Amino acid sequence: MRKRFLEEGYIILPGLVDATAAQKEMCAHFPPSETGTKQDFGSDGRASFPSTPALNQMTVHPMMLHTARHLLGTRNIRLVQSVAWAKYGVPATHTQSNRDQRMHMDYGNHYWTHPPRDWYQPDAIAAIVYYSDTRKTGGNTAVVPRTGPNDPIYQWPFSHMPGIGGNEFANDRRTAEQIMANTESSDIRQECYAREVERSVEPGSVLFYRLDTWHRGTPVRDDQVRHVHNLVWKKADADAISQWNPGFTQKMYSGDFERFISTLEPDQLSTLGFPTADNDTWKDENVCNAVQMRYGWAGFNLDKYLTSAKPPAVPEYWPFSSLTLDCQGTFQECHARLHRAFDTIGVEAEIASSWTWTLHACFGVYYVMAECHVFHTNDGCKIDIQRLSGNQHVWFTHVHQNMETVWRNELVRTGDSTLVVDHTDPRAYEYLEFMPIDALTSIGPDADTSKILPLLKTRDLKVVRATLWVLSKCREYPVCDDDIITCSNRNGNSFLERNIRELARVILHKRPKL
Repeated sequence: MRKRFLEEGYIILPGLVDATAAQKEMCAHFPPSETGTKQDFGSDGRASFPSTPALNQMTVHPMMLHTARHLLGTRNIRLVQSVAWAKYGVPATHTQSNRDQRMHMDYGNHYWTHPPRDWYQPDAIAAIVYYSDTRKTGGNTAVVPRTGPNDPIYQWPFSHMPGIGGNEFANDRRTAEQIMANTESSDIRQECYAREVERSVEPGSVLFYRLDTWHRGTPVRDDQVRHVHNLVWKKADADAISQWNPGFTQKMYSGDFERFISTLEPDQLSTLGFPTADNDTWKDENVCNAVQMRYGWAGFNLDKYLTSAKPPAVPEYWPFSSLTLDCQGTFQECHARLHRAFDTIGVEAEIASSWTWTLHACFGVYYVMAECHVFHTNDGCKIDIQRLSGNQHVWFTHVHQNMETVWRNELVRTGDSTLVVDHTDPRAYEYLEFMPIDALTSIGPDADTSKILPLLKTRDLKVVRATLWVLSKCREYPVCDDDIITCSNRNGNSFLERNIRELARVILHKRPKL
């Protein structure tokens, strides 16, 4: 996931969060019948953070923060923008209208300087959480993928847009392109429009993109309203990036905001600027007492800051697995190194609790799940990774061995880690523990898909996911199959459910259109 984000400049995660509560609040903030609000980004800040409960929770949603940290490659991030707003399907009335928006990058609104020259080291990430079904409302975000280091429209420094380098600013596409028509940027901008891609999304889907990625807003359909939530996080040490929102502490005296922050975990609070759990602040007893005095009435638990700065000790009689790793250095260095290794071997880490992660990986038709525990020792950390379910042979060859190798820094695994199966040899399936062997005899690129489709009716998500993977490799696709369509619209945010949606949509995209 991070590799694609770094290379192309964006990634869309369907159904990443539950948007139900936030949708209700957005309809109260911006009713469909109300069209008199400012027709530009932010809607005059009417739902900027801190805001109403569900929107506040989305700002510090664990999955949002986990993904932002993962894509930026650091745990130390700070929120610099959180604005929920509405875009109405009404005609453009001025040159700053975003109804049919001009092609742009966001860095000009956030940086004092310029995005890094090293494309693989972004220091900020933006997100759009969709609270509306854009298949109904329109208003998709069009994005221009980067195609490689020599992509002519992504050559540093980035200057080919209104408002940058002395160019007059306009938000409306037609006005902006009139301004840029007689400049050296005209051809590059037309190339951006020609290459833009847009994708309709359902509520709860999230677009993560870089501040130096070309993108724009497309028109909302007449008499419709599209609700979204825009967020930006920066690396904590990225001093050249300014905060968009007014100071978050401005609403501290309300009581509601104190109660809200008292419900959050240290990892969530740190993104707002609160001292991290390992900060020296918590070594001063007087400061701790003062903080407890200020927030204790609202339910603030200071113990989280006195105990969560390091992993737990090794429990007595802990049954270590054969995949046990040692790491010297700080706990933060151990955490960063561990997640770099997961990225390298193609494993997704889902937070289970402090210093514990559930690991997911798919290799071809195979799905493996494991659990990772981190414990502190006298000179660093001890990491224990144990298989919970999935094929033992695939676990050993694709996770166990590669993890050990990557940990020794002897090999950096790159590219697609998909397991290669010999479709001509029935013995290739002897390790498939979760699928009936007689259903796999026809698997191959020339398979009769009608023999494979019935497997989609099973309740076992591993079987459904494996079946879709097989179908995605077949040369023939069913003209129309309700089970594939159902899979493409499947709800749920687990690793397997997200993977099922992605594979089903790949099949639907490739199948014959007639």
